Amino acid sequence: MIKQFFQNKKRIKGLEEANAFLVKKFQEVTDKAIPELVIEKAMGRGVKWFDHENQSMESQVTYFGDAQLILNNKTFVNEVNHLIADSVNYIARESETFEDVNRARRTIVALELLKGRLEQINDPRKDKPSTNDLNSAI
Repeated sequence: MIKQFFQNKKRIKGLEEANAFLVKKFQEVTDKAIPELVIEKAMGRGVKWFDHENQSMESQVTYFGDAQLILNNKTFVNEVNHLIADSVNYIARESETFEDVNRARRTIVALELLKGRLEQINDPRKDKPSTNDLNSAI
C-alpha cells in the first residue's frame, strides 16, 4: 500500500508536469491566433501597415500612382521575373526534397501575390458606380 502511494504520487507529479506543458502550448497556439504576435515571433520584430483607402484623397492618389510606377518599372519587373526563373531553376536542378520544392513554390507565390496586390489598388479618382448604374443591367 505504501509502495502504491509513492507510485501514485510520482504519477501525479508526471501528470502535473504534462499539464503545465500543455497549458504552455495552448497559450502559444492562442497567441498565434493574433496576427501581430505571429509576425512578431516569426520575424523577431513587429510589422506595421495601414489601410490606404482610409487615407486622404491626395494620399490615395499618391498611393495608386506609386503602385503603378512599381508595376511598370522595368527594373522591378525584370527582378521579379529573375527571382521566379531562379526559383524554377532551383526546383529543376538543385532541389532534393519535396520541402525544397515547396519553399521555392512559396517564393514564386509570394512574388505573384505582391504583383497582384499592386494591381488591385484602384484609382480613387475614378467614379464609383452608383446604385442606378448597378441596377441598370436588370
